[in-house]
Amino acid sequence: MFPRNLFPFFLPVLAALSGAPSAQLGPGQVLRHKKISEVQGSWPGGLDPDDQLGRAVISPGDIDGDGNADLISGAVGDDDGGTMGLTSDTGALWVHFLNASGQMVANAKISATSGSFTAQLDTRDQFGRALAELGDFDHDGVPDVVVGSCRDDDGGANRGAIFLLFLRRDGSVKDWRKISDTEGDFDGVLEDLDEFGRSLANLGDLDGDGVIDLAVGAIGDDDGGVDQKGALWILFLNADGTVKREQKISDTQGNFLGILGGGDIFGFAVTNLGDLDGDGVVDLAVGAPKDDDGGVKKGAVWILFLKADGTVKGHKKLSDTGDAYGLFPGDEFGSAVTGLGDIDGDGLPDLAVGAILDDGGLDDQGAVWINFMNADGSVRAKQKINDVTGNFHGRLGDGDWFGSATAPIRDLDGDGVMELAVGARFDDDGGLDTGSTWILFLKGVPVVPPTPDFVVTPAEGVPPLSVQFDDRSSAGADQWTWDFGDGTSSTQHEPMHEYAAPGLYSVTLSVSGPGGTASKTRTDCVRVLAAASAVERNGHDLNASVFHSTSLPVLGTTWTSEVDATAHPGAGVTGVVGMSAGHPGLHVPAGELLVRSRGLGGFMLFKTFAPSGGGVAHHALVLPADPSLAGLPLYCQAVILGGSMELTNAIDLVLGF
Repeated sequence: MFPRNLFPFFLPVLAALSGAPSAQLGPGQVLRHKKISEVQGSWPGGLDPDDQLGRAVISPGDIDGDGNADLISGAVGDDDGGTMGLTSDTGALWVHFLNASGQMVANAKISATSGSFTAQLDTRDQFGRALAELGDFDHDGVPDVVVGSCRDDDGGANRGAIFLLFLRRDGSVKDWRKISDTEGDFDGVLEDLDEFGRSLANLGDLDGDGVIDLAVGAIGDDDGGVDQKGALWILFLNADGTVKREQKISDTQGNFLGILGGGDIFGFAVTNLGDLDGDGVVDLAVGAPKDDDGGVKKGAVWILFLKADGTVKGHKKLSDTGDAYGLFPGDEFGSAVTGLGDIDGDGLPDLAVGAILDDGGLDDQGAVWINFMNADGSVRAKQKINDVTGNFHGRLGDGDWFGSATAPIRDLDGDGVMELAVGARFDDDGGLDTGSTWILFLKGVPVVPPTPDFVVTPAEGVPPLSVQFDDRSSAGADQWTWDFGDGTSSTQHEPMHEYAAPGLYSVTLSVSGPGGTASKTRTDCVRVLAAASAVERNGHDLNASVFHSTSLPVLGTTWTSEVDATAHPGAGVTGVVGMSAGHPGLHVPAGELLVRSRGLGGFMLFKTFAPSGGGVAHHALVLPADPSLAGLPLYCQAVILGGSMELTNAIDLVLGF
């Protein structure tokens, strides 16, 4: 065996020699990788030493709308806005905009001084310590995220907090909500050093009220009488991002019957596994990386089968008891956990687990375990990924802590298999402990359909309205079916469609690829507006045709008309009335009535008066800028007053654009 200090120089050679063709790889092994760090990717200013990029990582979806999933990494050692220079550790987020190959094409930063984030961050808050996707929480079409700031001091030292960030397309913050011991209507009891917000998971809508719910780790919780046993909080949210109610899971609460030891730090990591046991409620994997099963700080992961009220129905523990993983003392298995969906095609969700102090080819390089799950929470098979196994050819350094964070990325390359993001918070690219994030393209069974999305141009106009539909679906889509909402459809990739009738139209795009078919509906995304019109009508031609529209009744403008009273003896005032219905003609002393009066079943919508002075009278009616009024008919008739009363012709209006 050659000397250990020469090992890093031989790793690339060994990796090349050990690389297997794709067809020979098993599920969970690495096909290829991309790296994001200070020296690999596009940075608008760079990272500083000890920023620790990759302490947390998520893929919230397609933020910039280009059809590719994007990535967000936490950098807990960032010092923006801090008071202690390069050791402030206020924390920050980096938004990485990716292309289909996993290459980073642009970056955006969110911190105390960047990204339009206006919340107060203090020195040592460690904003970005945990991350979870929120879906489109505020329903503006852009994915949102929740961020842990586990050493926030609201209510006491290091009690912790989380922030819900509502994002813009450029990765900046449009709005935010804070949940802590003093904000967000959180009524749970936090104590000093609990570090609420050390981990985060999106639970979907656990209680069925239509709003996303969250799991939040608090590793310093001492339920059970010993420090740092740890706990998990289930937060049932309101639509405004405040807490409706909470449920605690700990050594003494939430019907959790597992045995926790002091210092286990249960809740250090948490993920939504999906519905592993098939009971209709999502289940959780919770990391306890300092658990001593099989050896000191080998670590463990708890599988929690949840009830809809946030309490625990049952559990299963994954650890190195019986040398199940071949861990060494101090490996800290459970440092990160991520539900991967179904990698091996058996219909059950699988689980990635970080072990940050695994030695690989050097010391404390870190590793990730891919666990292929059974429905009872046990592991059917497993695949380890580090610099010497799993077909991973990336170069890891001494003390990188590969596996600091893990997150699924929804099929960037279109092969129907989920990708995996892995943080290495102490990577030294560009400076000591600047950190990095790796994107691993895994071998697996195609079960992930493309993510459908599209844009509409123009989204509004008068008929006939020609609308261009541009596909923004993720890679892998090779068949498209469009339902335009008007009874017609198309299988073209990017069709042009003409809408003939006014109305609101919901459009559905279904896309198919190697991993299956998925659909997306944009409700009322096309608005075909009624065209404004003004048509003169004169019944049986008994009335003088002297009432004329001088503009169209366009909503948001002023409709103008004129009444020519020069032929009427003694004319002084003219009036215009708008009714809800017209009339084919009713003979009255003043002429022929062409609108329905109240006695004839109509009702008045407006009336105006203007002096004529024996000449032309000018009328004006301000129309509201309310699109819901488009298509509303108004039946108008003028009357000339002075000496005698004379009815004129009618004008039938349609409000529109």
